[in-house]
Amino acid sequence: MKGMCYIILIVAFFIFYQQNPVYAIVIIMIFAVGFLFIRSRKGRPNSGFLGFLKGKQDYQNNHMNDLITIMMLQQLIGDSHPKEREIERNIDRDLIEEKRREIMELFDE
Repeated sequence: MKGMCYIILIVAFFIFYQQNPVYAIVIIMIFAVGFLFIRSRKGRPNSGFLGFLKGKQDYQNNHMNDLITIMMLQQLIGDSHPKEREIERNIDRDLIEEKRREIMELFDE
């Protein structure tokens, strides 16, 4: 029954659109804004007019997500392989020292 009512409304708006397209668009826009306004106010306090864009929000205080995020950040920031870091630093120092020697040799000539 609900589907039949929607079909009748769509056909009626289509016929009205053929006669007066500007008014039909204005009426559709008014219904759309009213629907979005009612939907944003219904069931979600303090969600605002555009609250329907946010989707369903979980109001539980989930500390597990915070813990996982902190652990991931620690892994990204922390040194997971200090020996490899030390080897890279030594290689960099050796390259810098080699370049310095080459430059000093060029100045001596």
